[in-house]
Amino acid sequence: MKTVPVMKRRDLLAITAMLAAATSLRSAEAGQVSDAAIERSQLSPGDPARFKRVFARAERGETIRLGFIGGSITAGAIATAPANSYAARVSDWWRKTFPKARIETVNAAVGGTGSLYGSLRVGQDFLSRDLDAVIIEFSVNDAWTDQEPFESLVRHVLASSPDIAVMLLFMVYDQGGNEQDWQQKIGAHYKLPMVSYRDAVWPELQSGRMKAADIFVDIVHPNDAGHRITADLVTTQLDRLRKAQAGDASDADLPPPLYGDRFQNARWIGASKLKPKSSNGWTLTRTDDPPPHSLGPDIWLSEPGVETTLSLAWEGTGLVVVMMLDNGDTNPVTLEIDGKPAQVITTETQPRRNVVTVALDLPKGAHSFSISRKLGIDARPPFGLYGIGIVP
Repeated sequence: MKTVPVMKRRDLLAITAMLAAATSLRSAEAGQVSDAAIERSQLSPGDPARFKRVFARAERGETIRLGFIGGSITAGAIATAPANSYAARVSDWWRKTFPKARIETVNAAVGGTGSLYGSLRVGQDFLSRDLDAVIIEFSVNDAWTDQEPFESLVRHVLASSPDIAVMLLFMVYDQGGNEQDWQQKIGAHYKLPMVSYRDAVWPELQSGRMKAADIFVDIVHPNDAGHRITADLVTTQLDRLRKAQAGDASDADLPPPLYGDRFQNARWIGASKLKPKSSNGWTLTRTDDPPPHSLGPDIWLSEPGVETTLSLAWEGTGLVVVMMLDNGDTNPVTLEIDGKPAQVITTETQPRRNVVTVALDLPKGAHSFSISRKLGIDARPPFGLYGIGIVP
């Protein structure tokens, strides 16, 4: 009788580890994660009442308009095809789940922008489309802003209709960072359903069960597998909301703001609608990359090689500017309100971000604004003004 060799425990553990790693890789390639990871992602169902009403309308075969707003991930970067993005996959879930309904999608995401810019344009570019269900995703784009613009955007969406359903989605950098901690508090304050891609995949990455290359193209953008996982997490929450008991708080007035709401009714004025009082060295120019996935389509461009100033009048209590500003541009930019410097932007004083709050809490009424760039010693990259956001 042959004897069967006894496998040493360390060899068995090594083989088990290799099999687990291979299984993890295959799952990641297929865009799948474990049940435990999915469960971690389901942060809160919030109050299901608004979603339940949208589902009922979809069951009756009505037209349902889905809205997505966020940064480049929500815009679809860097999926190999639009159909592979998480937003497209979530839209497909609605079509398959409610075959009698007509499902339309509005994707107003703009790469490289956070909720400050989103709060300026949410009314014009998003809510004007009569949306029924919305996903908001800014957790990897809001490191350069505070909590108030994000909360203002959420409040603006919720206040636009007692029936609009809102879900928050939290993505992640490959090293685990995002702005979920404070955004989640806002979601809880308004009893919103919330889904966390970070909570699903970050423990998998930390443990080695998954590699960053399995789900990321770079430090933040998911590959097709990452987009598929994101869609699965969102649709899991949607399935649970369908089965949940309807809540009773969605029809109530919005609670007082947790952090602030000054940007709630902000409005956006793009370059083509600006009427400068003076534009020394500036020209209104058409860009090559139109919305919704860019800051264009028009821009006031500053002439290179000279000192330039553009001035205009506006009315309100606060002002935000959206600029074309190269990260390597060392030339100082001065933003003035009513003839007095309000912000001087240099590489030393603040990060080079193109969306800047110039002033808040001004006396309500007429004001002036000017933007200028001094001639420095370095080359002058293209510089311009895409538009302004006015806080009423």
